[in-house]
Amino acid sequence: MRIAPTLQGGLRIDIESMLDWARLELIAIDGARNESTLGLKLGGRMELDKDWIDYVLPDLEADFSSQLQYVHKEVRVARSKDSEKGEIHITSENVGLWYGALNQARIALESELELSQYDEIDSDTVKSLSNEVRSAIIRNHFYTVIQTNLLEQVMGLQ
Repeated sequence: MRIAPTLQGGLRIDIESMLDWARLELIAIDGARNESTLGLKLGGRMELDKDWIDYVLPDLEADFSSQLQYVHKEVRVARSKDSEKGEIHITSENVGLWYGALNQARIALESELELSQYDEIDSDTVKSLSNEVRSAIIRNHFYTVIQTNLLEQVMGLQ
């Protein structure tokens, strides 16, 4: 997989293998791990009152869901049945949806597996981790790389 900026101020992801497609599909799958509880977790940092639950939470959940659905659909539409190769374009118009879905995926992985505890571990420790945790660490890193590129190349933040 290659990620590069476009002349139009977007980001182009060139997919070169079935593994690349699987990685992109996992964004929506990982994000959906705590889709129904993310709004409550965010609200848990403040007093959860009736207004939060009645007015804010439904909009948050709808936004979270639409981000994941958008990314899932974009990956599915871009994937050709005739070739392992393909491309996805992230533009200034859809960058918020992509960034949000990636963020949800990272939050879900952190919430479930507490990946931040593995930020500074050596290779021997990595080898001793379960396959699930090793895979989640790799996906989290992949999501971070895409988010960093989105911030720098599409959103203009450095």
